[in-house]
Formats: sequence, structure tokens, C-alpha cells
Amino acid sequence: MATALSPLALSAQQIRLTPEDLAPTRQHDFDLKAREFTAPAQLEEFRSLAAEIGQKAASETGKTLRKVANDLGVDADEAETAETLAAAPGIARLPDGIRASILVSANLGESTLAEMLDRYRLRKDVRFVFRGIPEGMTVPQFGLWLSKLTSLTGADRMAAPADMNIILDPELFALTGAQLAPTIILEDLNQAREEGQSDGIDLGRIIARAEGFSDPDWLHEQYLKGSTDDLTNPNVVEITEEDLRVRAEREARQVAARLTRDPDVLKNRFWDRTARDLDAMPVTPAAADRKRQLHFMFRTAEAIKDHEGKVLAHAGEVFQPKDVAPFDRRIFVVNPNRPEELAFVEEALRAPRPHVARALIIATELPGTMPGQDPWQGLQAMVTRFGMQVFLLNDQFRQSFQVQHTPTEIYPETLAGSVEVISQEVALK
Repeated sequence: MATALSPLALSAQQIRLTPEDLAPTRQHDFDLKAREFTAPAQLEEFRSLAAEIGQKAASETGKTLRKVANDLGVDADEAETAETLAAAPGIARLPDGIRASILVSANLGESTLAEMLDRYRLRKDVRFVFRGIPEGMTVPQFGLWLSKLTSLTGADRMAAPADMNIILDPELFALTGAQLAPTIILEDLNQAREEGQSDGIDLGRIIARAEGFSDPDWLHEQYLKGSTDDLTNPNVVEITEEDLRVRAEREARQVAARLTRDPDVLKNRFWDRTARDLDAMPVTPAAADRKRQLHFMFRTAEAIKDHEGKVLAHAGEVFQPKDVAPFDRRIFVVNPNRPEELAFVEEALRAPRPHVARALIIATELPGTMPGQDPWQGLQAMVTRFGMQVFLLNDQFRQSFQVQHTPTEIYPETLAGSVEVISQEVALK
């Protein structure tokens, strides 16, 4: 980002320093327009989204999140019935209408999860359910992680989500109160749902439950024997994934909190971002004097034609800018927070250089200001002091003109009858 201030109107303007700004005045018009601070795009849409997520019923939010998971290859169909389960592809070892939901967590460990997933591969009557996304993952990363698990067992890596019947359903955890994994829920899809259960929830009537076990066929045998009381095993782990609905609402609130139309907040954010960008550029004080000639080449992206359509340069043609028009800028690249560099500019300006049509200053840092003042005022003070435009360094200019140290003066000089671009670094005592 480059920042210019007009020495005539002495008004701060946020603009971008382009290659055209460094071209000869006789061929270009330097009408540098201001860019206004504006509110982030789609502010109202983000606010509406946050409000909508906060107002959704748990069942509706769960359905929406399951749809997202399904789009990403994690199976998440609407509520299943005994008929749809029977018609689904895959193997069923439990009686018709009986389904097992194994509630799991990444906290079980990759090897344990991979073994469980592979054991019930292609079982349409067994599904694995996660409450949310492991910390540090996005939904797409979660889907890739599930696919990666199968490589631990030698299974087809990219078939895991579809073949293993994995879903994201935080509401199932809330309805069953599950806090430990693995937990098996045995459901009868032939029976009516529990009273008060939403029609949109993919859960049959719970007929058996066991914590610390991962064998649904064994659990069904216990159910047939009537031995389903207190089926617990100490070999469990805590479910660490955050409820996906809670995460969605929290992240929506965080997004909404960052959106503002307060101009002071927006300006502060702009300056903070600009300061970080400048700090990231490797420009340091010169330790020794150095004078270099800079060479520039330009390749045309498309043919250049005059007003009559005559081709002046063909697409892909390479030439040197000095062959079209000589460089006529005098540019001082300085750190405005080093007084000796500003004094260097004042001293240098006392000796005019030939072939210069325009002089300007490029600052490598935001100038320091008094408490209560913002960087615009610091830049304005530089405009007043030197009577010329002041820009902030951007990475494009730094690379194009090979800026490495400050202060650097860039100017035209006649060598062997040709006007060349010179870069001179000066080590200040």
C-alpha cells in the first residue's frame, strides 16, 4: 500500500503507487485519486447470518450442519426409517430395522479409530457419529483426515467417508447425554420415536446403550438376553470435540464482532495492517555506501497500437523502458523515524540533479507521532517539511527498484550518452 499527500492541498490521500507514477510527466497525467475508507463488504449479510444461527432451533441447525458434512463426502442423510435402511446398499447383520450408532471421538486415537472404522466397513446398519470437528480442523480437513485413517489399515484411502457411514450429528450427543467414547446406541427404527423428539432427528427408539464397548453385534445379543443394565467399561475417553452448533454460533459471533462501520476503528485497523506489512519488508540502514545502475526490461502482454490501429509493439515483445522515454524521477527512500535520514534528504535537495521532472519521498516506516495523533499527521508533517509527495513503501516498488537499505536515492544519470537509472545507498555516521 502506498500513501501520498498532496503538497498543494496538504490533504491526506490513500492511494497506490503504480508504475505509471514513475513514468515521465510529459506522457502521463498524475491525477492521483483518493481511496476512501469503507465498511467491510456484506456487513449486513454477516450480521443477518449471525442472528439467524443464534435463532435456529437445535434440530434445524443440526440438519444444516449434516448437509454441509454430506456435501463434503461425510454421509449425513435425513432421518432413516426401517424401510430406507433395508433398501440401502451394504451389509446388515442386525435384524431388519435395528441400527447401531457408535459415538466416537478423535480422542480415541487414530489407530483405534482406524481399526473400528475398518471392522464395520460397508455395514449399513452401523454408523459412526462425531459431535464436532477436532480442534484446529475445518470441515474439509476433517473429511480428509477420515480418509487418511484408512491408510493405517491398508483400505482404499479415498473411499472411507462413503463406505464407512460416518456422520456429524451434535444433537445425537445432546439427546443421549453422551460424554464418553466409544458409546454404542442401539436403535429400533420400527418403533415410534421418543416423546418430544423432533421429526428431523435421525434417531430411532433407543433400546440399548453401552459405554466403553464398540461391538454392536455383542450389544444386540445382550439386548436379546435382557442383560442391558449397567453396560459400562472403564476403557473410555472423554469426547473432546466441541458441539458443532456451538462452534458455528461462536464463530458467527466472532465474525460479527469484527465488523464495524466506526471510521476510527477502520482507520486503526488499516494502520495496524500497514505497519505489519512495512515491518515484514527487509529494509535496513545502510552500513556502507553503494552506487548501482538499475536495469529494467518490459515485456508486452498484448499488442500496443496507436489511434489508427498501427502496431507499435507486438505481444511478447521485450524492450527497455528507457528506449521509449528516459527516467526523470528523483526518489528518496528513507526511514522517517531516523532524523539523520531526513536531514540527508534536506541536504541532498540543495543540489538539483539534471533530467529530473519530479521528486518524491518513499517512507519505509510509519512516522512517529505525538499521543493522540495518527500516522496521517506524521506523513502530513513530512509533506510540509519537504514540499513534495510522500508515499509508503510497497513490496512491488521495493522489488522493482531493488531497495535494500536506507537512505537510498534513485535518480537519472547520463552514461555514455544514455540516461540510466542509478540507485545510491549512503551510510550515515
